[in-house]
Amino acid sequence: MTRRTVLALAAAVLVLTAACARNDPAPSTTVSPSPDGAAAPSAGPTTRTSAGPDGSRGPDAPGPDGDPAPGADATTGPIRVGDGGEPGDNAGAFLRAAVPKLVVEVDAVAGKAPRAETLDLLRRRLASVVDKPGGIRFLPVASIPAHGGAWSVDDLRAAERTHRDTHNTPDTASLYLLFVDGTPPKEGAIGISFSGSSAAIFSDQVADAATLLVGAAAIERADTVHEVGHLLSLVNLGYTSSRAHEDAQHRGHSDNPGSVMYWAVDNVGVATLLGGRTQPPTEFDADDQADLAAIRSGTAP
Repeated sequence: MTRRTVLALAAAVLVLTAACARNDPAPSTTVSPSPDGAAAPSAGPTTRTSAGPDGSRGPDAPGPDGDPAPGADATTGPIRVGDGGEPGDNAGAFLRAAVPKLVVEVDAVAGKAPRAETLDLLRRRLASVVDKPGGIRFLPVASIPAHGGAWSVDDLRAAERTHRDTHNTPDTASLYLLFVDGTPPKEGAIGISFSGSSAAIFSDQVADAATLLVGAAAIERADTVHEVGHLLSLVNLGYTSSRAHEDAQHRGHSDNPGSVMYWAVDNVGVATLLGGRTQPPTEFDADDQADLAAIRSGTAP
């Protein structure tokens, strides 16, 4: 092999190495509250654990509403900063003042955009539980192309990568919502929380769940708050509540029919399951509020 050939091969290896480095996703960071309350980033990716030999849930096992299982990131201590992860991973960033601002970005398929009253209600619910000295900002709803048919989790994540404009940073938490056509990955669901900062509401499923007595608007409002509740870590996503209010048969959900986190809220049979005439709940109940307060203060177990 000539000297010229050796040099050419070495140059090719360097180019390939640089290209691979550019394509690696940026690691998540964490934010540690300083003594004066300011947010200080600390470097390093978030690490996850695999399912153990006892069959405990690993990072890819399905969680509530068909979304991935919650990860190992705690709702106390340093705050995770990143768009991905599992539902509940970003609860600290969403709830605590160390990340002082919250932005809510909503993308919707044409004709599937949320009603104004849905977003108004979500704004009020968030304002009642988060500590954001820099405020909460809702961006104008943006339009995205129709998908049609069944959505997989990979489809939702691809849409997010294509259309999401805001991202989690040390001073701004970003919550991303999709309102889409078609059907969700889990049969019978109305919505799905599919990452630590993202959820989707399936507007066709909302319409299918409506009855003469329980309309689509009420179901849309309830399920939107419900999915955001999962992103805030309810129920028992990334923490263990000191209150026994998780439904044993429906992991990640409340056992109280008066809570917006009740399991039936995210089911196309919600009207029947709630008695046929009862409007679906939109409030976090006392147990939900207590859990959110513990996470917000950094004292959740």
